[in-house]
Amino acid sequence: MPVLEFQYRPPHKVLKVPAKAWQLNPYVDDVSQKSLKSGMLFILLHELSHWHFKHAPYSKLSVQQAQQQELQADAFALEVMSRMKVIPYGMVSWFMMLGLAQTERSSTHPLTSARLMAIAANLEKNPKSFISRENISTMSIDDVLQVSKEIKVISEIIQRLSDGALRNHN
Repeated sequence: MPVLEFQYRPPHKVLKVPAKAWQLNPYVDDVSQKSLKSGMLFILLHELSHWHFKHAPYSKLSVQQAQQQELQADAFALEVMSRMKVIPYGMVSWFMMLGLAQTERSSTHPLTSARLMAIAANLEKNPKSFISRENISTMSIDDVLQVSKEIKVISEIIQRLSDGALRNHN
């Protein structure tokens, strides 16, 4: 499979965000910490679900079976995060970065755009479950649904970029 090679500048430089923005603005620090924590939580829960469901090693599975296991692990992580009232902001950033670099369709992990669409669908299915007593004054159902819409847009862009990159390398 061809590998997409590209040069990219760090996002904070492209967006002209100061290198240590978190030190300059408490809001930026708060948002970046929440994003990091939600991303780490998603990854931890995702990996724990492989153990919980006793998933087989990839070497014993077809690509399709491995991808199904990954989607099941994502769904488990999202379910627990909704019970914890944590929106998976951090995973959106992570999947965005992966989506820009991933081009192999035969990977054991589903394409990033599909995983982002699954997160968006989960948010839409029960947006109220992501609102806690702590954030009810700053988070509404409409806010959660808006996050879902934005995730879908990101997913579609990543899909188009991936499709174009695959066509250009085949």
